[in-house]
Amino acid sequence: MTESSNMSRPVRILVLATNPDKTEPLRLDEEVRGIDQALQQSRFRDNFELEQQWAVRVSDLQRLLLRYKPDIVHFSGHGSESSEIILEDSEGNSKPVPASALSKLFSLFKDNIKCVVLNACYTEVQAEAISQHISCVVGMSKAIGDDAAISFSEAFYGALGDGRDIKTAFELGCNQIDLENLDEQDTPKLKSAKGKTEEMVFVSDPGDEDRKWGSPREYAMLITTGSVCLCLVILVLGTVLGVLNGKFSPEALGGVQSAGFGGGLLGFGFILYRIIKLSLIGGTSK
Repeated sequence: MTESSNMSRPVRILVLATNPDKTEPLRLDEEVRGIDQALQQSRFRDNFELEQQWAVRVSDLQRLLLRYKPDIVHFSGHGSESSEIILEDSEGNSKPVPASALSKLFSLFKDNIKCVVLNACYTEVQAEAISQHISCVVGMSKAIGDDAAISFSEAFYGALGDGRDIKTAFELGCNQIDLENLDEQDTPKLKSAKGKTEEMVFVSDPGDEDRKWGSPREYAMLITTGSVCLCLVILVLGTVLGVLNGKFSPEALGGVQSAGFGGGLLGFGFILYRIIKLSLIGGTSK
């Protein structure tokens, strides 16, 4: 995915959720349910595929990324004030993952992963490090409550499912937190080394491209008009060359020259007008 992406397979979202023993209980099931519902109600629901993995251990990470080859990785769980996400060990206890190690892991999967969402407290530092390898990463600048985390996720993935770019989806997620008066709308942070998140779209409607760049009919009109103008220019040039070689009378062909130049200028002006219109305000499908 660069500026836009019409993928041959569904966009795969891998949710990694964990709530280790002796940690504050989180409503992770509600968050994943909300993500699934938002996608199912979206315009391009058939273009997305949601995979869920629960009670994720540190030893699971590489295997899961290799198995599912996700386009988006969403982590839902705890984060520490030391900017580490918290997974589980083999006994179900908390196991922090260093930011440097997680960043290195994602750098090895940058060929397929385009977006990472760390929906856990204090993950902004992690997001910043991962964004050096992955196009866009969402992290949290401080602690975030369950309600705000769920609201952000639902709005974010609902917008992606509607064909919106990542920057707009992120802003809608933050706005949803604000709409619900949770006062945590400034906690999520979007990181991108490329800085062009407004151009990153996972799915788009071919009809949208027609409206943006012009319909096939408009292109046909441009090509036809251009061909006519080219014929007129050739006519004018041929007339001028004939006069210069003494084969035609300038007086007799003066009207032809005038008509040729006038038609050429008119056609050229029309082409310029259409190009400017299509470039600045977009064409309209017929």
